[in-house]
Amino acid sequence: QNLLKIVSISHIDGFYYKPRINHEILEKYHEGLIVLSACLGGEIPRALLNNDYEKAKERTLYYKNLFGKDFYLELQDHGIDGQKRINPDIIKLAEELEVELVITNDSHYTKKEDAVCHDILLCLQTGKTRNDPSRMKFANNEFYIKNAQQLRDSFEWMDEEIFNRAIDNTVK
Repeated sequence: QNLLKIVSISHIDGFYYKPRINHEILEKYHEGLIVLSACLGGEIPRALLNNDYEKAKERTLYYKNLFGKDFYLELQDHGIDGQKRINPDIIKLAEELEVELVITNDSHYTKKEDAVCHDILLCLQTGKTRNDPSRMKFANNEFYIKNAQQLRDSFEWMDEEIFNRAIDNTVK
């Protein structure tokens, strides 16, 4: 019910280019939600990208205090430099602040080979052509549903115990 309320508010009262909410709404309707720290656009990853570890730590503590064990720090690797750069800091935050990790992959299409179709749909949606250099475009073709082995391959640099715990949390 709280998720429905938040989504409704984001579309009715918070819409500015896309649906959004503020911390006040989140605090009011947080019960019963499971929350992840988000992709590169989220508060914590953005702070890390800006080399502001203390702000990332402060935001992590905010969400941990609000959601307790239902808040997870999220690791992603779509082959994007920013993700590769901040993933070790996310692991450090998790260990330092005793927050569990999950491993996710944005899935905008089902299979890797669907990337071209997705790209064409983006062009149709935005009124652009594929040869327009200013069009909206994903960084690569890694935004599909990956299985555990494909995720393992993306995170081969990670300690196996940490990886396994994060994957277990993702499944949970």
